[in-house]
Amino acid sequence: MHTGEKPYKCSHCDKCFTTKGHMIDHHQRVHTGEKPHQCCECNKRFSSKRQLAEHQIIHTGEKPYQCSHCVKCFARKSELVKHQIVHTREKPHGCYDCGKHFNSKKRLVEHQITHTWEESYQCSYCDRRYARKKFLLKHEKIHADGKPSKQQLRQMVFSK
Repeated sequence: MHTGEKPYKCSHCDKCFTTKGHMIDHHQRVHTGEKPHQCCECNKRFSSKRQLAEHQIIHTGEKPYQCSHCVKCFARKSELVKHQIVHTREKPHGCYDCGKHFNSKKRLVEHQITHTWEESYQCSYCDRRYARKKFLLKHEKIHADGKPSKQQLRQMVFSK
């Protein structure tokens, strides 16, 4: 019978567990950096048996996780979950600054640059700025019709 009680508390981070074994596994995995479980194929080490078992699938070529929407199969459950967004059109990754949502964490990170301007790209023809170089290059093509750049305009004004 599961009571939901979690009497075993980690002494390092106060996270609680239902069994002592789960607490010990957590401690090894998170706090010690110890990796006692080794793959017999490639000698890579892991902090938990679960991680080792998931890793070993790469050596067998087995793909036990099949998409319920199509015929694709995956070696890892996380890969299947990531793939299924294609079918559901779900956008679980939301931007804290503007609320816009994205289907992958990668797309969210790319978007967030637009709010920080950490890597801003300035147009050499006008005052427009872009978070990504590819957008700057696309924008600068509109100036390719022979309009002078900002620097050229300044030189013309100050050389008189």
